[in-house]
Amino acid sequence: MAKRLGDLASLVGCELRGDPDLTVSRVATLSNAGNDAISFLTSDAYKAQLPTSGAAAVVLREDDADEAPGAVIVSPNPYATYARIAAELYPPPPAAPGIHAS
Repeated sequence: MAKRLGDLASLVGCELRGDPDLTVSRVATLSNAGNDAISFLTSDAYKAQLPTSGAAAVVLREDDADEAPGAVIVSPNPYATYARIAAELYPPPPAAPGIHAS
Protein backbone atom coordinates (compact mmCIF):
# COMPACT_ATOMS: atom_id res chain seq x y z
CA MET A 1 0.00 0.00 0.00
CA ALA A 2 1.65 3.25 -1.11
CA LYS A 3 1.86 6.11 1.38
CA ARG A 4 2.91 9.74 1.00
CA LEU A 5 6.08 10.74 2.86
CA GLY A 6 4.30 13.75 4.33
CA ASP A 7 1.64 11.49 5.83
CA LEU A 8 4.23 9.07 7.22
CA ALA A 9 6.27 11.88 8.78
CA SER A 10 3.13 13.27 10.44
CA LEU A 11 2.16 9.82 11.67
CA VAL A 12 5.51 9.31 13.42
CA GLY A 13 5.85 12.94 14.52
CA CYS A 14 9.15 13.56 12.77
CA GLU A 15 10.56 16.19 10.44
CA LEU A 16 10.50 15.45 6.72
CA ARG A 17 13.14 17.00 4.49
CA GLY A 18 12.01 16.41 0.96
CA ASP A 19 8.89 16.19 -1.18
CA PRO A 20 5.85 15.40 1.02
CA ASP A 21 3.96 14.07 -2.01
CA LEU A 22 6.58 11.43 -2.83
CA THR A 23 5.17 7.95 -2.21
CA VAL A 24 6.74 4.76 -0.89
CA SER A 25 5.19 1.31 -0.94
CA ARG A 26 7.79 -0.90 0.72
CA VAL A 27 10.68 -1.01 3.14
CA ALA A 28 14.18 -2.15 2.19
CA THR A 29 17.79 -2.10 3.26
CA LEU A 30 19.95 0.77 2.03
CA SER A 31 21.70 -1.49 -0.47
CA ASN A 32 18.49 -3.07 -1.84
CA ALA A 33 16.17 -0.06 -1.86
CA GLY A 34 14.64 1.35 -5.02
CA ASN A 35 12.74 4.54 -5.69
CA ASP A 36 9.57 3.02 -4.19
CA ALA A 37 11.21 2.09 -0.86
CA ILE A 38 12.03 3.68 2.47
CA SER A 39 15.07 2.60 4.43
CA PHE A 40 16.83 3.55 7.68
CA LEU A 41 20.29 4.20 9.05
CA THR A 42 21.23 3.66 12.68
CA SER A 43 24.73 2.23 12.51
CA ASP A 44 27.96 3.78 11.29
CA ALA A 45 28.75 0.37 9.80
CA TYR A 46 26.22 1.07 7.01
CA LYS A 47 26.88 4.78 6.59
CA ALA A 48 28.99 4.19 3.46
CA GLN A 49 25.88 2.81 1.71
CA LEU A 50 23.88 5.99 2.29
CA PRO A 51 25.18 8.16 -0.60
CA THR A 52 24.59 5.43 -3.18
CA SER A 53 21.28 4.09 -1.88
CA GLY A 54 18.40 4.16 -4.32
CA ALA A 55 15.86 4.64 -1.52
CA ALA A 56 13.16 7.25 -2.06
CA ALA A 57 13.64 8.23 1.59
CA VAL A 58 15.74 7.27 4.58
CA VAL A 59 14.90 7.49 8.29
CA LEU A 60 17.97 8.68 10.17
CA ARG A 61 19.38 10.92 12.90
CA GLU A 62 19.94 14.64 12.47
CA ASP A 63 23.73 14.13 12.32
CA ASP A 64 23.44 12.00 9.17
CA ALA A 65 20.75 13.98 7.32
CA ASP A 66 23.09 16.04 5.14
CA GLU A 67 24.71 12.92 3.69
CA ALA A 68 21.52 11.43 2.26
CA PRO A 69 20.98 11.83 -1.50
CA GLY A 70 17.19 12.11 -1.28
CA ALA A 71 14.36 12.71 1.12
CA VAL A 72 14.91 12.05 4.82
CA ILE A 73 12.76 11.65 7.89
CA VAL A 74 14.79 12.92 10.83
CA SER A 75 14.23 10.96 14.03
CA PRO A 76 15.97 10.67 17.41
CA ASN A 77 15.31 6.91 17.21
CA PRO A 78 15.42 5.86 13.53
CA TYR A 79 14.93 2.16 14.20
CA ALA A 80 11.70 2.64 16.17
CA THR A 81 10.43 5.18 13.63
CA TYR A 82 11.22 2.79 10.77
CA ALA A 83 9.33 0.01 12.57
CA ARG A 84 6.24 2.22 12.91
CA ILE A 85 6.43 3.11 9.22
CA ALA A 86 6.83 -0.56 8.26
CA ALA A 87 3.71 -1.40 10.30
CA GLU A 88 1.82 1.29 8.38
CA LEU A 89 3.00 -0.02 5.00
CA TYR A 90 2.29 -3.66 5.92
CA PRO A 91 -0.85 -3.68 8.08
CA PRO A 92 -1.93 -7.05 9.50
CA PRO A 93 -4.81 -8.75 7.71
CA PRO A 94 -8.21 -8.26 9.30
CA ALA A 95 -9.33 -10.98 11.68
CA ALA A 96 -11.97 -13.32 10.28
CA PRO A 97 -15.17 -13.14 12.31
CA GLY A 98 -16.77 -16.26 13.71
CA ILE A 99 -15.73 -19.50 15.32
CA HIS A 100 -13.49 -21.97 13.54
CA ALA A 101 -15.17 -25.31 12.76
CA SER A 102 -12.65 -27.28 14.78
